[in-house]
Amino acid sequence: MDTEGVNLGFGQLTIIQISIFDTSTNTQSIFILDILADVKLLSHSKLIQMLQDESIIKVFHDGRADYYQMKKEFNLTIRGMFDVQIGYAVLTKGSSISAGLNTKVCRRKAEYKKEDIRVKLAKIERLFAMRPLTEDVIEYCALDVKYLHLVYENCYNLKNDMEVCKEAVSEIKDAIQFIGKEVDEK
Repeated sequence: MDTEGVNLGFGQLTIIQISIFDTSTNTQSIFILDILADVKLLSHSKLIQMLQDESIIKVFHDGRADYYQMKKEFNLTIRGMFDVQIGYAVLTKGSSISAGLNTKVCRRKAEYKKEDIRVKLAKIERLFAMRPLTEDVIEYCALDVKYLHLVYENCYNLKNDMEVCKEAVSEIKDAIQFIGKEVDEK
């Protein structure tokens, strides 16, 4: 899962990207929700249930701004988050995957394609607030979530034992609680 917007954390959330990977059929569905065009999408009870159901793992890469914006703008608390950036750092005792998320899961072609799109779009101010969404923006958003399940699996496979895994989950929860307190204080 990922979000896009204008100055996330301080501004406006405009897009939510959700990737659902079905391990039983090895199929993936990616949904790009245009919240700016239809904010009522966030009031859909099934979406809210999914976001708040702790038993459904929502995989993010550096999800702090995503969490903060959802809480601040819509008073919506995401439960069951796993931030692969924090998880990977804990599980590898300090290594970072902040640069080149997709290259970490051997998806160089997709990473280069996303980078080409990012460079092309980088100069457009308020890009994620422009409508209609262009094909490049939609593809960029889809590539942001396409491989998160593989990164999550890599993190899961890295764990040496349950104690290390519990430590990763604990650090993620601490980070989320800290962000939640910041939101509540503002």
